[in-house]
Amino acid sequence: MRYELSVKLVRKPTASVSTKKAMTAEDVRKAMSDRARKILNGEAVESLALRVNAH
Repeated sequence: MRYELSVKLVRKPTASVSTKKAMTAEDVRKAMSDRARKILNGEAVESLALRVNAH
């Protein structure tokens, strides 16, 4: 007996993805520093988890 499972992964198009500019090393450093500062102060930070929608 053979079972097959097929899942199509679809990434929903968003305006923010198409207009996003590439980050420079300085931008990445600043973003990571700001995030670390918020974590140390006990503030809420957004998740960095990758979201994948399966349809």
